[in-house]
Amino acid sequence: MKQLGVLTLALCLMSSWGNAQGKVFKETIKKELTFKSNSSDNTLVLKNIFGPISVEGYSGNSIQISVEKKITGNSQSNVDLGKKELNVKVLEQDNR
Repeated sequence: MKQLGVLTLALCLMSSWGNAQGKVFKETIKKELTFKSNSSDNTLVLKNIFGPISVEGYSGNSIQISVEKKITGNSQSNVDLGKKELNVKVLEQDNR
């Protein structure tokens, strides 16, 4: 009987944990960048918090960026805060 009570408690906790993890926001952000000059000194710097980065070459003269943004939180207010704080920013400095 004691084991059944522990199992029931564990299932209840797992069930409530699953509901708390249910707040998710997903967004795809696309940007296209072009360097001002066509030089071999041009540099692209990527800074990433979490997740993989894929780089693929092609014959065009612009940089196409596609970001899959996913924010999860235990409440909608935490997800909303993540949406405000996490973004894609483009800064241009010389040939970077």
